[in-house]
Amino acid sequence: MSFNREYIVIVMNKHGVITIVYGYHPDTPVPEQVYTENLCYRFAIIFETAFPEYNTILFQSELFIELLSAIKTQVGGDSIQIESDEKKQYQSINLFKDDLLKLAEDERMPPRRIFLRKNNSLICFGETEFWALCGGPAPYSDSYTVSFYTKENMNEVFNAACSNVCSEMGAIIRERIQGLPYPEKPWWKKLFTVFSK
Repeated sequence: MSFNREYIVIVMNKHGVITIVYGYHPDTPVPEQVYTENLCYRFAIIFETAFPEYNTILFQSELFIELLSAIKTQVGGDSIQIESDEKKQYQSINLFKDDLLKLAEDERMPPRRIFLRKNNSLICFGETEFWALCGGPAPYSDSYTVSFYTKENMNEVFNAACSNVCSEMGAIIRERIQGLPYPEKPWWKKLFTVFSK
């Protein structure tokens, strides 16, 4: 399904627009938890920030909260830890939501990290890529991108959660993009591999 620009502008103003990425791009910043916890599968949600009637970037906070709630339910975690910064952490989505929605709309930001655990084991790690603050490469440019990492391929689970929430809220999924199955090695690791042969 394709959407014309006028329709997307209306939906962005009222409900929200996201893009979904399965896997990695060469410019994907890979958190250390991917390697230390063996969370090699990536599912990313790109939250667009350009709203025509505002002269600033905006985070789609209500849509994010609903998506995170659905993802937690579908993934099956029994506990969640949300880090808005190094000093502020939340042990429930509702506590994070209460503080977030107290802020003016143009002051709201996504959390830095999300930890979903089951039986004290980390089953899903989320991290925000703050491309809205620096531009960034396509398809992430000028966005807040929240990447979720898991041990098993849970694309169908994540995709169903996003589809259901967007349908209920009247938001649209602009595009689904298939990336690389695994992250590319940093240049210094490639160099080390060459010289260690």
